[in-house]
Amino acid sequence: MWCIGDITVQYIAQMEEILHLYGLAANETCPLVCFDEKSYQMIGHTIEPIEMKPGQSKKISEKYVRGGTIQILVAFLPMWGLRFVWVGPKRRSTDFAAFIKDFLDNFLPSVLPKAKGIRMVCDNLNTHKKGSLYKMYSPAQALDLGNRIQFHYTPVNASWLNMAEMEIYAISRICLKRRMDNQKFITSEVQTLVKERNNKRTKVNWIFAPIDAREKFSRAYSKI
Repeated sequence: MWCIGDITVQYIAQMEEILHLYGLAANETCPLVCFDEKSYQMIGHTIEPIEMKPGQSKKISEKYVRGGTIQILVAFLPMWGLRFVWVGPKRRSTDFAAFIKDFLDNFLPSVLPKAKGIRMVCDNLNTHKKGSLYKMYSPAQALDLGNRIQFHYTPVNASWLNMAEMEIYAISRICLKRRMDNQKFITSEVQTLVKERNNKRTKVNWIFAPIDAREKFSRAYSKI
């Protein structure tokens, strides 16, 4: 779905800002990073499945038991085909802050050693703010981390603009569309897939630019 609700002037301004970013050349000193997260409901079997045999498919009972909910946090560098993923139990501001610090201090230097900061595309969730860094770290640490991030927020109801959504969709389709009730096992499965996709440098072929948006949403543009 492209968008929901009215395409306001603010919507257009934020959309064009992000589309402009996507059209810029790759920058190793300030790379583009798309961030998003997804809740995953752990589900277990009430009856152990009967494994497949030659000529017979695997048999799974329609009954299941719900486990807890976990969070999958994804930072995607679309121009390099690299992604950094955490699997954790909560969706708190402190989890976001810890993820960002790990990404900036450990993952990013290992793949783009020239990077001094990032331009980050994310949604407007209340935890995705610089303030979250202050809930986790000292003011000096939080300020240092915050100064290394240029936040670029997608418009409300415009998750289609965030390329991290596509990465999350790929992880969900390939890895998560099955019953799993163990966070340790899920983490192992997700990280195996992430490593495989990083090795292949799997990218997104983004072809939608501001000029395309002006044509696609011409009626909304005509009102401003």
